[in-house]
Amino acid sequence: MRYFDALKIIKNMKTEDQSEQEALKLALEALTKIDPVEPYRGEGDECYCPTCHEIIEEGYPLCDFCGQRFEWRD
Repeated sequence: MRYFDALKIIKNMKTEDQSEQEALKLALEALTKIDPVEPYRGEGDECYCPTCHEIIEEGYPLCDFCGQRFEWRD
């Protein structure tokens, strides 16, 4: 099974248990951050995470705040 297959399954899972709902939500968030995205630049030289919008260091492989993976392009 690949991670996007797991994503589909998790998206369709239903539960009434609050703890299970929270666990599914966290798993879904983590799986969606596996695919790298390109950070964006703001005013000046600052770079931002497109997921949580925090300022990040240029060239870092992932966001220190939310865990999103990055793909840096020149």
